[in-house]
Amino acid sequence: MRGAALDRALWATCALACLLVLITARLLTPSPEGLGTHVALGIPPCGFLLWSGLPCPACGLTTSFAYLARAQLAPALAANPLGVPLFALTAALLPFSVACAGRGTSFVQELERLRADRAALLIVLALLVAWISRLTANLYL
Repeated sequence: MRGAALDRALWATCALACLLVLITARLLTPSPEGLGTHVALGIPPCGFLLWSGLPCPACGLTTSFAYLARAQLAPALAANPLGVPLFALTAALLPFSVACAGRGTSFVQELERLRADRAALLIVLALLVAWISRLTANLYL
């Protein structure tokens, strides 16, 4: 595969991944505890949580997505506040990827244009800030 065909395949794969995440989120029943929804997918419980008794930065993201797939914002925010922008990004990336696949847009050039490396770094930083704020809030309750 070369050039535009490879780019189309990469964008189609990205679109399919987004679609599968959104469908899976809708099919899952969100855990009322605010985390642990992912175990319904056969994924083991969070090792960090089991080891430390504290949630990891990603704890609650699957639950947040499952709530957002049902348009339930308050419990999604409570599960993991970063789930809201990540869900929105996933939902927005689906039609964007389909459009880029249709146009044969260069995958690498588009990621560079969008500064995807910086966006990924911001997401990681936001995840850490949200995690620290959640841990701090729980210490004072």
